[in-house]
Amino acid sequence: MSPKKIASPVAHVFLDFDYTLVPEESTIQILQYALEHRRGANQIKTLIKKMGPKTSADQIQGSEIWTLIKAATYLRWKHVQRYVDKIRQQIHPAVPALFRQLHAESIQAYILSAAFKEWIQPIALEWGLEGQYVMANRFVWLGNRSLGYRPSTLLMKGKSNLLKSWLPKSQVEGPIIMVGDSTSDYKVYQKGLAQAFISADYYTPKPLDASIMPSETIKRVERPEDLFEQIMTALRGI
Repeated sequence: MSPKKIASPVAHVFLDFDYTLVPEESTIQILQYALEHRRGANQIKTLIKKMGPKTSADQIQGSEIWTLIKAATYLRWKHVQRYVDKIRQQIHPAVPALFRQLHAESIQAYILSAAFKEWIQPIALEWGLEGQYVMANRFVWLGNRSLGYRPSTLLMKGKSNLLKSWLPKSQVEGPIIMVGDSTSDYKVYQKGLAQAFISADYYTPKPLDASIMPSETIKRVERPEDLFEQIMTALRGI
């Protein structure tokens, strides 16, 4: 699909990437690729594998962040390409259809993710999203080798803090809906940066606890093919 800009969007939908648009934690998977044949990296491999569920639940601790930083130095561009080729085969057909449906309704879609733009952007372009509509972390590169993470508000302070500074500058008008599976996604709504929140429960190994989401505005989706309908329902309720 060729990227197309919506001139006057009636609403804006921010979608998480991991466990919302793809069925896994992408950063953990790609770092496992990077460590696959590395001698002396067995301890890091073990720690990375254990971190998968904790990453989706926003439970990474300080010492584990340093493990991720170390693992990132093993990343090469070939690992990114390998992951993009692999994940394309696993994306549910309802996901690219979702972006076409949103566009048809003049709803601007964004991807807001703690994963990395290096592998999100090639896929997002196929869904019609130009670079400015993909908000994600980045690596620092020397040729085809990663030197580590690029410092950013998103990396250091999370999604809600990024949007808090971005929205006043963006001239976004109209309601905002956040879609995701983790507490970092819910906080976007909780802090008043979105008018509705949709919990994507279909991939995550640990759906969000209902006790932290008391509002009637919050909806749950059990299948990716139901996401568009739920977005439209949430929009009508705003």
